[in-house]
Amino acid sequence: KATTHGRELQEILKDKARGRTYLGGARRLRGLDGEGRLLWTYDDTTLRTSTDDMLYPRAIFVRGTTPDGRRLLASAFGIEQDCYGIGSIRNPSVFCVDTASGKSLWALDGLLLNQGKTVPVEKRFLVVDDAGRIHLLDADTGQEQSSLRPVGGTDWILPVPGKEALLVVENNHFDRHGTTARAYVRPLGDKPDIALDVAGRATDVLVTPDGQKVIVVSERGQAVCSSTAGAVLWTAAAPGGGLVRLSPDGKTALLGTREGRVSWVDMQSG
Repeated sequence: KATTHGRELQEILKDKARGRTYLGGARRLRGLDGEGRLLWTYDDTTLRTSTDDMLYPRAIFVRGTTPDGRRLLASAFGIEQDCYGIGSIRNPSVFCVDTASGKSLWALDGLLLNQGKTVPVEKRFLVVDDAGRIHLLDADTGQEQSSLRPVGGTDWILPVPGKEALLVVENNHFDRHGTTARAYVRPLGDKPDIALDVAGRATDVLVTPDGQKVIVVSERGQAVCSSTAGAVLWTAAAPGGGLVRLSPDGKTALLGTREGRVSWVDMQSG
């Protein structure tokens, strides 16, 4: 199985809202209903019949569905092994299928999505390929809708609800204290990035459902809540870093630290 930063690429995707499960794997992609019954099968070998495709059969990985559940994005590639057992990727592509029928709608050959990321947005997929290039793709046609600046070393790329923007966190930066993160809101257009305050490598991030606030927890023991316009609203202690979650009513942030402490933090005052 291919991996990304030590984690296996997703071969199973559950759409709980619609009771669907999608299974990737060698050459095939399958859709199942809520009872586990097979609805359809996409077979790579029926569409890709070149000599190269036959020599290097592809594995298929599920990447995400649009918010309405109608379109499913997958990535695929084969592996060529040399005489030393070292593999190189062959025939990469990203493609989209209709979740009702399993029919392939479009494919972009040559686009490698192994260690990259996918962010489903309304009627579109935002794809960060392995080279860090960003592609905003129409889910129905595969046409690229916007040209965005590349990103690198990303650990999180999250949509900002209600805004044509993304939250990006890169953990591969340095300051005078050592490794640190760079966090910013990137509009889907030509507007400049909005930098967010963070010190140290990020251990978790959260965007509020209204798209107005971002919390970044760092391994230097601090949780910083900022507006998506870049202003720091409050900071809270998070020894050693950890996780952040939001209460159902959105009024409280729960900080779980690596030291085993859970804190309830008021979202307004910190």
